[in-house]
Amino acid sequence: MTPSHIHYLDTLSKLEKTEGKVKVSDISEKLGLPRPSVTKTVKDMEKLGFVEKETTENGRKVCLY
Repeated sequence: MTPSHIHYLDTLSKLEKTEGKVKVSDISEKLGLPRPSVTKTVKDMEKLGFVEKETTENGRKVCLY
């Protein structure tokens, strides 16, 4: 786990409490980072088992802590 992963998990946790399901764009906006960068980090975190992604009914991907 890297400091970046910890920062993302902290952000995800805070967003989940206020927003419910969290999109990559939510994380990107909150951290002030470009979406492609956030997408890459979230994919890495998913491979490591830190987060899960699911597809909602309208086809959007969301991250779960």
